[in-house]
Amino acid sequence: MTPLARAARSNPFTMFGSIPADDDIAIESAGNRKVGDPHLKAMVAKDGVNQAAAILIMSFDLAKALGLDDRAVYLRGFAEAAEQPLLDRCDLSLSPALRWTYDSALRASGLSSDDIDAFDLYSCFPVAVIEAMEALKIDIHDGRPISLTGGLPFFGGPGNNYSMHAIASAVLAIQAGSYKTVLVGALGGHLSKHAVGVYGALPGVVDPLHGQKTFQETGNKAALASEFGGAATVETFTMKMIPEGRWLALLAITDTGERVIAAALLEAGELFDLFVEGEPMGTRVLIEPSGENTHRVVGLA
Repeated sequence: MTPLARAARSNPFTMFGSIPADDDIAIESAGNRKVGDPHLKAMVAKDGVNQAAAILIMSFDLAKALGLDDRAVYLRGFAEAAEQPLLDRCDLSLSPALRWTYDSALRASGLSSDDIDAFDLYSCFPVAVIEAMEALKIDIHDGRPISLTGGLPFFGGPGNNYSMHAIASAVLAIQAGSYKTVLVGALGGHLSKHAVGVYGALPGVVDPLHGQKTFQETGNKAALASEFGGAATVETFTMKMIPEGRWLALLAITDTGERVIAAALLEAGELFDLFVEGEPMGTRVLIEPSGENTHRVVGLA
């Protein structure tokens, strides 16, 4: 998240007057509480903002007639796709639709990720940035910007209008000559809807509308257990602080391959120690029914 914070510090349109120091982003404090384990406040989108952005779209012929042809920025390629509903996904660690969208937008632009000068990757949570970077095959040592604005945690997250700010920032950066090509990635929901645009100072050799394809899901779906009791393997989890204590919510996989949703209010003991201090991923836990279509974590298996 530090590259985003650094971009926000130099952006005059950043919503917030104070950006956390790099070393403070991952440190829990009175001003940087846990929103939902493992995320601290500094790591997630801030939607309590007052921000607006707009872009002007026109044909090149009209831009030329208005004497604006030297400021033209071109959409070289784009793609969009929707992921399966969250609980239907067989692998929660990947977003095939996201990866398809980035690959398809680059293919439509006639460029590769190596040809892109700067990126603005959607950053509602760190996982969105990480998944996009993996799709692009870039890492934290790449050196190219992964945000022009500072991202949703540090620049501001005005709902689904954030990516308009990213596109506007890309246009301004290209017009200023800072970059020749910028890729902007957007998403919504639980990594559910994806859109990627590639913008450039020069038009592409192929019409970006030519040969547009549609993302095809694999057709595989995870089955959800409506009533389950027994041992299951932790697939993913989160914890939230509530007045009564730590509230644990998890997804687990049963021995028959079904996914089960379960929760618990953690008290002192082995469950607390595992989920607060240990590494629970892949651990076997005991689950029992707790009302219609709900389950409770009761211990370790």
